[in-house]
Amino acid sequence: MENLSEKELMRMQWHEDWWFEYGNDRLPHFGEEGVSEQTFDDWWSRTYGNEGSGDE
Repeated sequence: MENLSEKELMRMQWHEDWWFEYGNDRLPHFGEEGVSEQTFDDWWSRTYGNEGSGDE
């Protein structure tokens, strides 16, 4: 896991039911209805914008 990017690590934590919130923008839990991988990607883009993809 030490080779994961910040984004990949956060995605794994999200799958393990970690809670992420930035300001008033809460990332829904992975198991909630209608939540998909795209939900995480959209939240990441809103939260971190163009600070790189996080996949370095």
